[in-house]
Amino acid sequence: MKRLIVLNLVFLLLFTVPVAASKDSGFVVSTNDGLELTLDENGFIESLRVDDNEFVAEVSPIFWVRDFTPDYEIENLVFDSSFEFDDNGDGIADGWEEIAISGNKNISLDTENVHSGNFSLKMFSYAASKKPNEMGYISSAIPIEGGEEYCLSLFAMNDFGFLGPWVLSMSVYCIFYDSKGNEISREEIKIDHTLNSWKQFSKIFVSPSNAVKSRVAIIFIGPKINAIPGANKSTAWFDDVSLYKMPEKTKMNAAEGKMRKDGDKLIYEGSLNELNFTARYQSNHDYIQIDGEIKGNGEEKAIDVYFLLPINAHQWKWWDDMRNWRQIDDGLYEMVVNADESSYLPLSPYPVSAITNDEIGLSIAVPLSKPRIFRIFYDADMNKFGISFSFGLSPLTNFNVVNFT
Repeated sequence: MKRLIVLNLVFLLLFTVPVAASKDSGFVVSTNDGLELTLDENGFIESLRVDDNEFVAEVSPIFWVRDFTPDYEIENLVFDSSFEFDDNGDGIADGWEEIAISGNKNISLDTENVHSGNFSLKMFSYAASKKPNEMGYISSAIPIEGGEEYCLSLFAMNDFGFLGPWVLSMSVYCIFYDSKGNEISREEIKIDHTLNSWKQFSKIFVSPSNAVKSRVAIIFIGPKINAIPGANKSTAWFDDVSLYKMPEKTKMNAAEGKMRKDGDKLIYEGSLNELNFTARYQSNHDYIQIDGEIKGNGEEKAIDVYFLLPINAHQWKWWDDMRNWRQIDDGLYEMVVNADESSYLPLSPYPVSAITNDEIGLSIAVPLSKPRIFRIFYDADMNKFGISFSFGLSPLTNFNVVNFT
């Protein structure tokens, strides 16, 4: 029988009966039914075991932070990123090309609905009787460096609101190529509802180590006849595309601190980018609970805090929800929706997710009694199962403290 172990972030790792101890080999918290988490004196994860199954291949930090507060300048690598230039008058922005992937394409430069400048990219489709019309706009080649962190971003708007991808969809890809011009992989941004309002969609990722160039592809899939009442035609607009290398000051940094034992709890005290940080680990009946608290330093802060378990789960199952799963191969696995009407803030709609194989499973969960902006994911490129929390800190608040459970 398959066993599912829940990490609930209070973080919840799922199991029974409390045991917390300090051993020569590290600080250990475990449950009666076989889950054991071991940390070293610096709070790095040494071991995560279920019975005789060890998941951790090497010692690594478990808590990380990304600080989005600093102002920084970017170098946009996309030529004519706002679709402003058409020197030969062919109706196609310079540095871009149109493609018809399936059926008919209807692509133009629009002057009525723009986010900035004088033009935006417009894609239109009538409902198709069989296979939907699918079209794209692809940039010229963009030189990049392998193994570096990049951000892909653009503004999008549509006139059809939120409809399932089986009806119509909008996506943007960053496609990576090696020195011989072969496609290596691609990163995708799925664009959710933006009914008649411009929204920015962004994604940060690491380029493949052997990548030397990339291209940005904007894809639009139109509706099918009678799929949804009223969706007999649809229009999407895109503007201000950017691809840029992330500045050093915004990159993820590991927490720095020390572990100690306090009764039946393990206490981590340290800092996240000079912000005081405390984490408490304890067994709680049938799960391991982890509570974290970050104190402000008197400055405005916008941060993401990450809890990352180094697990190679290739060929396992990633569970979007209790019924739907995907086999883990490459890329990022998450189930998210947009938490912000005016911009893009990905949020997991469910308080629990899991990865499983044929014998056992691990789950990360959060308590419904402590709502937070969070995202549960498995990153197959990093081999990390984790959760991130998005926080804002301000000296104008009474306490200037944030926490997660």
